[in-house]
Amino acid sequence: MKIFSSAKYLLIGNIILYSCVSTTKFERLQSSKERLTKNLVYTENELGSLREKTYILINKFDEESHKLNELNQKVNYLADAIKLDSLELVKYKLSLQDYEEQLRQCHESNSMLVANFNNKISGLHQQYQKKIRLLNNKIRFTKAMQLQLQQKLLTERQKNAQLSRKANVEIH
Repeated sequence: MKIFSSAKYLLIGNIILYSCVSTTKFERLQSSKERLTKNLVYTENELGSLREKTYILINKFDEESHKLNELNQKVNYLADAIKLDSLELVKYKLSLQDYEEQLRQCHESNSMLVANFNNKISGLHQQYQKKIRLLNNKIRFTKAMQLQLQQKLLTERQKNAQLSRKANVEIH
């Protein structure tokens, strides 16, 4: 305990001895204090200015974040619309392919029908040409027969006319 009490006295003595300061040292400390006070005021002003700028930047950040959220919503809406449009486009494309297939089948069917009709028409054309040839042959045959009959008739008339002239000459 004695050590603590002597240390206590020693400490108090040192404080008293060192608490006495010269005027030059005091003036230096005073000017240092004023400089530090000015620096403190400047720093506090700077801190206030920075706080204002920080609040402004935070508000701008919040506004820009809000705008970004709105733009993201619009982008998501457009992306969803594009997906829906893409799905509709795929449906239309499938429908178009289906219609093209139906059209191709109709074209094939029509081509087959046209080919069948062309074959039938060709067959009928050939049949009618045969009939026309036969009829032309019959007409020629009939005309030839008529000519022969007319010639026979003419010959008979001439014979009859000669006979009747002979008979008239004999009668007179």
